[in-house]
Amino acid sequence: IGRALVDQCIGFARDADYRQLMLWTQDVLVHARHLYESTGFSVVERETHRLFGTEMTGERWLLSLH
Repeated sequence: IGRALVDQCIGFARDADYRQLMLWTQDVLVHARHLYESTGFSVVERETHRLFGTEMTGERWLLSLH
């Protein structure tokens, strides 16, 4: 289901002539990160932060569409 949702989002963005997509996730979400990487996204930024009292590493991923 996750792959279908990501593919639909990418397809919509391409049809709308977007230049790029950016998303934000956490480094602990291994399955999601693998999905994003397998669809062509690349990590462009990592940042440590506190969320709900726990230190985490957020990541921004970018996919160029052109």
